[in-house]
Amino acid sequence: FAPRRGHSTRIERLTKARDAAKLVQPGTQDFISLEDAVGAHNYHPIPVVLDRGLGSVVWDVEGKEYLDFLSAYSAVNQGHCHPKIISALTAQAQK
Repeated sequence: FAPRRGHSTRIERLTKARDAAKLVQPGTQDFISLEDAVGAHNYHPIPVVLDRGLGSVVWDVEGKEYLDFLSAYSAVNQGHCHPKIISALTAQAQK
């Protein structure tokens, strides 16, 4: 079976859709490559791209859950998305 001229096969359409989805929803390696290309290279990064955090738990862009042991670093010792901090930030941003 050969598709008519100008018409793509189902496999080609699925491949294009999959590739387009990658552009819309980048994965870990996409973010790491971007950071490597434009980042300041201050620290040797770990091969994880975090998407969100709550308390002592963080999730990467693929949805994998991690326990965050970097609480002594910078200002994250109170946990991610601490309710009092979110409240103060929201109140200040609305002024």
